[in-house]
Amino acid sequence: MRILLSLALVFWSAGAACGAEVLGIPQGAPPSIDGLFTGPEWDGAATVEFTAAAADVRVRVHLKHDGESLFVGFEYPEYPAGELVIPEILIDPDNGKAAMWESDDWWFHVSAQDCEAQGAHDDYSRCGVSRAEWSGRPNFLPGSHSVPLDAIEIQISLDLAQLAPGRVFGLALTVAAWPSEARGYWPERATIENPSTWGEAVLLGEAGLTSLVEGAAFGHGESWSVDIADIDADGDLDLLVANASGPSTLWLNDGLAGLQNARVELASAQVARCTDIDGDGLVDLVLAEWGQGVFAWRNEGGGEFSERVQLSQLSGVVDLEAGDLDGDGDGDLFLARMEDDRVLMNDGAGSFRDAGMHLGTGFSAEVALGDIDLDGDLDALVDGWDDAGHVWTNDGLGGFTESQRLTSPEWHVNGLELGDLDGDGDLDVVLVSSLLDPHEIWLNDGAGHFQDSGVRLDAPDGYDAALGDLDGDGDLDLALAVAGDPLLGLAVWMNEGDAFVRTDVPSYRGLARDLVLGDLDNDGDLDIVGGYVRYARRFYPWPNKIWLNGP
Repeated sequence: MRILLSLALVFWSAGAACGAEVLGIPQGAPPSIDGLFTGPEWDGAATVEFTAAAADVRVRVHLKHDGESLFVGFEYPEYPAGELVIPEILIDPDNGKAAMWESDDWWFHVSAQDCEAQGAHDDYSRCGVSRAEWSGRPNFLPGSHSVPLDAIEIQISLDLAQLAPGRVFGLALTVAAWPSEARGYWPERATIENPSTWGEAVLLGEAGLTSLVEGAAFGHGESWSVDIADIDADGDLDLLVANASGPSTLWLNDGLAGLQNARVELASAQVARCTDIDGDGLVDLVLAEWGQGVFAWRNEGGGEFSERVQLSQLSGVVDLEAGDLDGDGDGDLFLARMEDDRVLMNDGAGSFRDAGMHLGTGFSAEVALGDIDLDGDLDALVDGWDDAGHVWTNDGLGGFTESQRLTSPEWHVNGLELGDLDGDGDLDVVLVSSLLDPHEIWLNDGAGHFQDSGVRLDAPDGYDAALGDLDGDGDLDLALAVAGDPLLGLAVWMNEGDAFVRTDVPSYRGLARDLVLGDLDNDGDLDIVGGYVRYARRFYPWPNKIWLNGP
């Protein structure tokens, strides 16, 4: 987690996409509309799959656009004997979510001819082998319906369909099998008659995260926590990794995301933080170990560090954040613990005293610091495994009062992150759910009170969140450390202004426990670092991973 003192600009439309995940349709080179699926023409496309179960038809659909046309490719990997499979595309341009068809809703159908209708479906009054503003290829040959087509490609003018990049629209994909009359849909809940059941999609623009490239794998020590800072003061970002099995490690960056173990003698730990505890302008190393308390290694410059210094003997520290909590100009510590949470005040020279506050009573998972109520000091948000989320409001002198509880104790949270997600100048929060619960976004009303936005992000078994402008468009995107099948390791959503859109990332089969963002290769964009506890569901350590943000 990070202290957020400056706020990124984000664009948000309150009427869009609440409660549903939005399909992002990438921009790319147009494919040839011939039904052949040749070469790399569908590379980079979004892909969904569904089944028309009654006819045992498995369907794979690829979607992309080039700024002028929407391209949709239907594939049938195992074409059913004796069936014709007819693709149809349903579009609700204004995402009105009406229960009945409205005048702007589109139906596109490809069989022996291309047929379209607006405001109705199954209207065959406008059909032809060649249409002016859209086409599907190949068509079934009249009189030869027994000849199957295992792929059909479709091109639809964005002007015709009233679509534009960045604007969420309603979308359903369906196939009709003949003669069985079986149907299948994406999304599964959709029906052709009811646009309110359709999914949501958005055309992604050219600017954005175009690729995440696997960078270095490093370490192998059951890493629970990672932090990032310019520790050796050479102008690039280094990494401090807390390892539960074996010594924690300091990794120095060569400026191009090449890492070297600095061989500093550090203890095993579950929490790592980089912060200047003694006010000398150098980044010190702070580690917490569940059973032994909080320790620091002071940075003495020139690659040298002091012996271990104990900052607190408080046990059960699950997370900690550093920030000036009492307004005296130095970095204090907020400890999230297995018991009550505690605050340690810094005397300015790196010695800490317990402030005497016992905050909460449950098992905390993570803490985030930020000016939640916009009064100029750092407040705290803590959530956990078996305790409701606590918003602790700071009086400016380091005294904290609970102002809100966010969640029920029955809803388990592993992580959280603060950031301005709706562009209104205050800090909102992402709550990272464990197990099968979806992750949630809660919005700040500007007075420090959070309200559930209704946005739900599905990626099972989450552990941590990181917010940053991954695609360089001025708003905050979201990366999640996840462990649930089939998305082991990392999940990324891009903030497209009125929706968060899932983005494909390279597979890396490990259980990520912590994520940080930073420009490791000095190319001007944010890269992602994951701290990994183990390989997938198996209990042996797994290397940590860097994903470099590609051009």
